[in-house]
Amino acid sequence: MSFLHKTRRTVCAVALVSASALFAQAYAGDAVLQAETAAQHAGFAAGSDGIDSVRAHMHHALNCLVGPDGEGFDTSFGYPCDGMGGGAITDGSSAMQAYYIEAAEYLRNGLRADAIDIDIAKANAVAAKNTLMNTDM
Repeated sequence: MSFLHKTRRTVCAVALVSASALFAQAYAGDAVLQAETAAQHAGFAAGSDGIDSVRAHMHHALNCLVGPDGEGFDTSFGYPCDGMGGGAITDGSSAMQAYYIEAAEYLRNGLRADAIDIDIAKANAVAAKNTLMNTDM
């Protein structure tokens, strides 16, 4: 095998490995970005005046945390984290998952409460936002 042929094979192998690593990294999802988006929408929910807006933003936040395969995901409300990964809970590090799960539970509680009391729903949105903002995402 000639030197040129060996060099060409090596360059191709390195390129393939590099491309695979980049694809794997991109496919893994960006948990931090999804959590930041969830925190933003939890804040929108907390600041909303009407129950429909509170509910929509809480669902946006929950969708970003749980991803399309997660508990409570509802595509009918929209998915602001579409294309970012599979949800912060799925994509996040094991150290961060407990915070993401806690925030998702606040959002679920708020969504259950929103038919009863908008203030309780909004308080849960604030708790979810605070949980996400007080982490090192």
